[in-house]
Amino acid sequence: LVGHDWGAITGNALGANAANPYRRIVTLAVPPLDAMSGVTPGFGQWARLMPRQARLSWYTLFNQLPVLPERSFERLVRHLWRVWSPGYDATEDLDHLMRSLATTEQRAAALGYYRAIPRFWSVPDEYADWQATWTAMPTVPTLNLHGADDGCMQAALAERAASRVPDHVEMRVVPEAGHFLQLEQPAVVNAAVAEFIEA
Repeated sequence: LVGHDWGAITGNALGANAANPYRRIVTLAVPPLDAMSGVTPGFGQWARLMPRQARLSWYTLFNQLPVLPERSFERLVRHLWRVWSPGYDATEDLDHLMRSLATTEQRAAALGYYRAIPRFWSVPDEYADWQATWTAMPTVPTLNLHGADDGCMQAALAERAASRVPDHVEMRVVPEAGHFLQLEQPAVVNAAVAEFIEA
């Protein structure tokens, strides 16, 4: 299973669940959340990284607001892509995105991921077991790739997480790539994924 961003969170969560059907997991741009939780060891490093990460993550709170995120969706998303993948020309990608999320209802569905995070009590019973591992460490071989220039989640957080994962979880930083590393460095990312899943 290969997943990017929200797909990475999903992949990590599935990989941590006893009912996971996948032999190997590849996640892009979001390390296992369990590896990023906690302030120790290395409290000083954590304290230095958190103020910048809080500034980078402002949109998660903005997206909790009613109506406004949908109304400013195109402007917001175009801004975030510029910040998240500096130097990458996302014009064509963003045109596809805006066409696929053209209505208010479609945009609300995309924003729904953010709005669901604090509403953990609303998870349907049939998904409760899956939800229980959404922040846990994968138990199957996992590869996490992270762009060195990621403006969404700084690479230093991934590097810190690398010291906090078990041996079956491998973390790599991809040079000259931002948050959308699979678009910016497709040959490098594809080769790493192929090598990992064929092992």
